[in-house]
This record gives sequence, structure tokens and C-alpha cells, in this order.
Amino acid sequence: MRSLLDRRGAGDLDTHVFTKEQAQQLVTLLKQDAPPKLDTLVRGITGDNTHSSEQIRTIVEEFASFLPPALARQLAKHPVAIAFDQKLAKKVAVYRPEDNSNAVNPLAPDLPTLRRTLFHELVHWAHLKGPSSFRDRVTALTSRRTGGFEEPQLILYSSTGKLYGPKVRGMRDDWADLSGNEYAGRIYPKGGVSDAVEVPAVHLEKLADSPEELMSHLNHRSVITGRLAWREAFLTCLNLFLPPSTNP
Repeated sequence: MRSLLDRRGAGDLDTHVFTKEQAQQLVTLLKQDAPPKLDTLVRGITGDNTHSSEQIRTIVEEFASFLPPALARQLAKHPVAIAFDQKLAKKVAVYRPEDNSNAVNPLAPDLPTLRRTLFHELVHWAHLKGPSSFRDRVTALTSRRTGGFEEPQLILYSSTGKLYGPKVRGMRDDWADLSGNEYAGRIYPKGGVSDAVEVPAVHLEKLADSPEELMSHLNHRSVITGRLAWREAFLTCLNLFLPPSTNP
């Protein structure tokens, strides 16, 4: 990752200001020249009249284009299923590790929102079914950033002070995105720091954003510490999509 960013003129990550072009280049460089075949990764896609199977397939294929060969081979041992579920109520999509499936709300909002949400859920799949070394890296990051914190109710938007529901609690850190969303720190019941599954999902879903949006996130400084804390966590999580030879 360090050499990749050096080649893009982003050597000093404590001071560098990303441009829109550099944000776009970063995403482009992460994509594989020969992405894995979707039929090895997905065991079924069931569409509906709101978002067709072809639209879902296109999103999943784009996500798969980030997978280096070794990770694709590992995930092919755990192919994911994607199906529409009328019972999701207010949720757009959800990953279910017990049967390794992504359920999608057939009444999901616009396609860009669905695209980002599916990226989020597919990161859960890659995180939990991918290499244990990556899970260890996420655990170490989370332990270092949230050690000794309590588990308050998390903030949805800092500008309004709006909170998630009372069941959404987690470890508050300074890696909230530029909207103030603290969901990356969510801890689930009976879980702990080692189960911080939302850290990579919340950060890496931004790969589905426009270059302008990704640039803004990369340049966002924590309102708590003034550090580029979101950037640090994002770049750590990107190691999931890097071949071993490019990992720091």
C-alpha cells in the first residue's frame, strides 16, 4: 500500500491532501486486470421487478473486480447467495453469516444507495470468510483505537446529534466519517472488540462512492483529535483487497 500511494504522489499520509484524480486512481489501481468469474463466487442471485438480477449482478461483478486472485480463491470456497427478502422492513440489505447469504429488500431505494449497501454487505462476506490475518489486523486496529472505552449509543449524524436506535451501541472512536456517522464502532450483543465487523464494512463501502465523495472522506480530519483518523482506518482496511506482495 505504501509503495502504491508513493507512486500516486501521496507519500506523507499525515499531511497529504488527496485530489479527486488521486482518489479515482486509487480505486482504479485496486481493480484486477482479470477479475474472478462471478459463478465461482456467487451461488445464486434472485431478482425482482424493482432491481433486476442483472443490476445486482453488475454490482457484485464490480465488487469482485477488487478481489486479488488469492482472496478470490478463498472466497470461492464459500460462495455467497443473494436473494430478495420481503421481511427486511427498513433495512436495505443484510449479510447473514449463518447461511452465508445477502438478503436484499425488494423495496430498496435508488440504485446508488443499493450499490453502496451491497458493497457494505459483501465486505462482511470477504471479512468473515477471508483470511484470518486480515481479521487479526482489524482486531488490532480496533483494540488500539477503542481500548478502555464504554459502549454508548452511537451517533448517526453529528450535525444534528441524531442517534441510532437504542440497540445500536458500540465503541466510540475518532474515525467517524465526514457526516459524523459512528457506525463503524458498533459492537453486537455478546460480542467484543474482536467482533468489530462494521469497521471494514463501513469504511470500504466508500469504494462505491464518487471520486469527489471519496476524496472528501480521505481528507476529513477528526473533530475530536484533528487527525486523519478515518483515512488511517480506511487504508488499513484496504489491505483486504491488496495482493500479499503489496501489503505493508
